[in-house]
Amino acid sequence: MATIAINPDEIKELTEHNETVLVDFWAPWCGPCRTFGPLFEQASDRHEGAVFAKVNIDEYQEFAAQNGISSIPTVWVFKEGKKVYDSPGALNYNQLEGLFIL
Repeated sequence: MATIAINPDEIKELTEHNETVLVDFWAPWCGPCRTFGPLFEQASDRHEGAVFAKVNIDEYQEFAAQNGISSIPTVWVFKEGKKVYDSPGALNYNQLEGLFIL
């Protein structure tokens, strides 16, 4: 499954209707985001049962500020509707794969 671009209002609905949801908060000007983006996309192909969503914080600055997203990329992971991971920084392949055993 490919990554999908969403707005922050869609996160709740996605987490209510899907077992595993990963959300990548990013911006087009962010170097680490451009490095992490292809890894996130590749992971979406390997984990077809999970939803991989991206939120461009340039478009949703107020949401980012309200939710403490001050460094990007930041990844949130939801399992069965509950946030189980929330951390800034570009993940490498092994770190990203490790999110599926949380």
